[in-house]
Order: sequence, then structure tokens, then C-alpha cells
Amino acid sequence: MVPSKLKRHLETKHPFHAERNLAYFKRARDLNQRQQDRLLDCVKVSEKAMEASYMLAELIAKQKKPHTIAETLILPACKIIAGVMLGPDAANELSKVPASDNTIKRRIDDMSEDIEQHLTEKLQASGRFSLQIDESTDISGAAQLLANVRYVDGDSIKETFFFCKEMASHTTGEEIFKVTDNYLKENNLCWSMCVSLCTDGAACMTGRVRGFIAKLCAEMGADHQSLILHTEVRWLSRGKVLSRFYELREELLEFSREHAVPHKDRLADESWCARLAYLADRFGHLHELNAKLQGRNENILSSTDKIRGFMGKLTLWREALEQGSMNMFPLASAAPQAASERAIYAEHLQTLKERFDRYFPRVADIEDNDWIRDPFNQESESSKEKLTMKEREEGAELRADRTLKLKFSELTLDQFWLVCASEYPTISHHAIDQLLHFPTTYLCELAFSTLVYMKNKTRSRLSVEQDLRVALSSVPPRIKKICAPRQAHVSH
Repeated sequence: MVPSKLKRHLETKHPFHAERNLAYFKRARDLNQRQQDRLLDCVKVSEKAMEASYMLAELIAKQKKPHTIAETLILPACKIIAGVMLGPDAANELSKVPASDNTIKRRIDDMSEDIEQHLTEKLQASGRFSLQIDESTDISGAAQLLANVRYVDGDSIKETFFFCKEMASHTTGEEIFKVTDNYLKENNLCWSMCVSLCTDGAACMTGRVRGFIAKLCAEMGADHQSLILHTEVRWLSRGKVLSRFYELREELLEFSREHAVPHKDRLADESWCARLAYLADRFGHLHELNAKLQGRNENILSSTDKIRGFMGKLTLWREALEQGSMNMFPLASAAPQAASERAIYAEHLQTLKERFDRYFPRVADIEDNDWIRDPFNQESESSKEKLTMKEREEGAELRADRTLKLKFSELTLDQFWLVCASEYPTISHHAIDQLLHFPTTYLCELAFSTLVYMKNKTRSRLSVEQDLRVALSSVPPRIKKICAPRQAHVSH
């Protein structure tokens, strides 16, 4: 409707042209409204296109693909499919989604920044975390320092990618500490929040004076120059390599007769091949143990059980060898073996058992933490010595809490202790600190595999941290929050 004041004005000032003027105003008003509606529709389409652009960039990062794939493959493919299935108008709408190389890179950077900010907020709220740190070299020869973090998030323990920093100089313990310390300070985090550290046991990590762990301990003013846990050994997939080599030994022998192969005379030596079969079996068992220790949400308690189980098998295998049985080593048992060879294998297994005892000195003390696995059992003598009086008092109350006992079977171990935290804070805090430990460097190995895949010969200059964070983080980017403050522009 025409406003009454305007209608009276038109009738008073222009009595002979009132109707024409009113009609003109209505047409102008309707035209303006349609223009506003079209502009609003364009803005809405542009906002959707922006959101779709971020989702597309996230997908590309998760799949570890080059940024150009959006413009060269994904968008053209979507337009073809939409054109065939829905018609040309649908295909034209897809053209409004920004998908250039630079746009995808900016989107990934925005999401990485948001994930980093969100994770920092979670760590500050949690108040404690554990770190898993490792370093390696990328395709360009640059040393990369990778870190993952495990922390309390609501009613469970989470673990995720933390950072990836290119090392400016040699990978010494001092330099590793400097890079990590700077990152924590930049994000308003402090070392007092770090309850444990997991490394691969390299000299630059564990050196007594200049190693990274020593520098950490010095920063915190600790009395001891080692942390509660660090993994001192990593196994390669030698079992598979040796098994394949053993299975192809006859083909390799034939090949060596026509080509210069180092140590080719060994391939014709039955005794040497028999020992090779034993090593292939032995490393195959180590690879199996390594696989069991890997995976997300593994904790120090379950990992220690698996290591203890393997150490028990080493003793069992040695006893079986002494009795003449080799059933646990399928490749070696099929090869001709002398009694003297079995004695060598038995001695070797005993040496391996001793090495495991040295690599994992705290495995024997794992009973001290049985109260974490089963808090409703009566406390053991070892736990009495490890727990404070306040923790023992809360433990006694907790064992009498039948409501919690019913919940225990329904929840994971970390969820259970977090539920207990409000009523039994002291003993729950102790339990959660133990469950926060990283038992292996699995996540760092996973991140390095992703880094190698992303930063290859054709992408050797890629600054990889932002892509890694979006690809590996369990904290999702808040895309709607990222889009909200950005003004949407109509694509052209």
C-alpha cells in the first residue's frame, strides 16, 4: 500500500496527475523490491558458495591432494554430473563456488587457524596434557619437528595433531626444546601443564645433558632428569622384508648367477638360509607386536600388558627350542635345522628378553596401577605404597559406591574416571594423569607418512603445517563460524 501521507501529498500537489503518479510510485516500489530480493538471493547464493568452498577445501586436505585438483577435476566433474542429472541451471550454480588454487590454500589456512585456536582453548580448559614428539627429514632435506597432544575434553580423553615446525638448524635437543617451548608460549600454554612426554629415544631426545627431555626437566625445575615414560625403541617392518627375501631366495640365486650380487654365495648356503628363516619369523613376531601397540586411544596400561605378554612368549619359545620344538617359527621349522642352530636361537631369544627388560624397565611395576583398571578391587600392597592417604581414603569410599560400580561396566576407563572426578577428585586426577600418557609414537609416524605423501617431488616447496593440521586433526574446523564475519561477494 502507498503510505497515506504520500498519497495525500500527491493528490494535493498534483490533483490532475494523482492516479498516474500513484501508479508510477507503485511500479517503482515493486521494481525496487524485486531488485532487493534478487540481491538478497545473490548474497544467499554467495554465502552458500563460500561455505561449499570451505567444505571442498577441507575434503581436499583430508584426502591429502594438491590444491589445484578442485579447479582442474572436482568442480568440472561436479558440473558435468549436475548438468546431466539436474540440467544446465544446476551446473551454472556450481560455477559460483570459488575453487582456484589460491582460494583453496586460503581456505585451508583459515581452517587450520580456527582448529589451532579451538584446540588451544580446549587445552587451556583441560589444564593438563601429554606430548608425543618426533623429528624426521622431508623430501627437500629439511628437518621437520612433529608433535601430537593428548588431553581431557569433556567426558573423555582425546588425542590430535599439535604442530609441525621446520627446524632452522641442526636437530639438537636444545633446538627441539626451543621450537616446542616457543610454540607453547605463543599459545599461552606452559610446561607445568605437561604431565608426560613420549619420544622415539633418539640421542637428541633423551641425551642426559643436552637432550630434549633433559631441557624439559630443567625448565620445570624437576629433581629427576627423565620423565615418567618415553618409548626407547621402534621396529621397522623387517619381518615382511625378510620373509619376502626368504621366499624369493631361489629366484635371487638364479639371478645372482648372471649378475654381480654382493654375498651371492650365501644364497646357496643352507645353514645361512636357515638362520635367515629364523630371523624372518622372529621379526615377523616383532612386527605383530608393533601393530598391536599402534592405534588411537591406546594407553600405557594396555600397551604394557602386550609387551609383558610378548616377553612371556620369548621365555616360552626359548624353552620350546631347548626341547627341540620350532612350531612357533613356521619358516624356520620348514627348513633343515641342526641341533646346534636351535641352541643359537635359544641363546638369541634369551638375549632379546634381556634387551626388553632394559628397554622397558617399568613394565614389572605395572601392578602398581591395577587400581586404575579395577578400582573396586581391594587395594594391593604395591598400591598402598604409591598412593597418598587422601587418595586411599577416596579409593575406599569409591569401592563402596555401588552406583559407580554399575556404571563401571558401561564406560571406557577414561570416561569412568572423569565421571568420578567431581566426587573423588584426588584419586581421579592421579588416574587420568596415567591414562594421558602416550605409549608409542604412533601418531607421529602417521603424520610423517602423511607429510611424505603431501610434500613430494612435485610439491617440495609446500608449507605443510596448515594442510597437515586440517588433514589429521580430530578437532573439526568451525566452518560456519569462519564464514560468519566474512562478507560474501557474488562470484563472477
